[in-house]
Amino acid sequence: MILVPEGRWGIVLLANGENFLQFWRIDGIAGGVMSLLVGRQPPALAYELFQMILWIGLGAIVLQVFGIIRSVVLLRRWRAQPARRPRRVVGVALRVVLPLALNLLWTLVCLVVIPSALTLLLTSLVFGDFGLVIVVSGALALVWGILRALLAYFVLRARAVPKAAEAPAAA
Repeated sequence: MILVPEGRWGIVLLANGENFLQFWRIDGIAGGVMSLLVGRQPPALAYELFQMILWIGLGAIVLQVFGIIRSVVLLRRWRAQPARRPRRVVGVALRVVLPLALNLLWTLVCLVVIPSALTLLLTSLVFGDFGLVIVVSGALALVWGILRALLAYFVLRARAVPKAAEAPAAA
């Protein structure tokens, strides 16, 4: 709602539903209508910034899925070819601990930092498109980070899987 006491009028914009991004749209629309009524050019909407953040979040999810696929291929290769497994502490740290730390850091950013920066509860984020992308990305990072570390631990501790014996030649 916007009131203009000098002109003795106001603007009320109603929407069905609640969404974090919708607040910016509604506020921008109401401000734009008010600007037009007083003879000014409407201000640029800040919604484009949030739309860009949404696309970045979706891009992060796509990168996470590609990372999961790459990790599965890598772990299968380590299981089948023990010579390719990392042996030293530095190699294991770079290939197992670093991805776990990065996934946990991304989880922290998505599920703690962003909601607190926007002064929103995490539960209220899941009702909007922006929040849902953030929550899905953070949850995916948490689950996959821990699962990948456990899978890598078991693969590095296991012996090589023997290849299937070749069929005997016909006599």
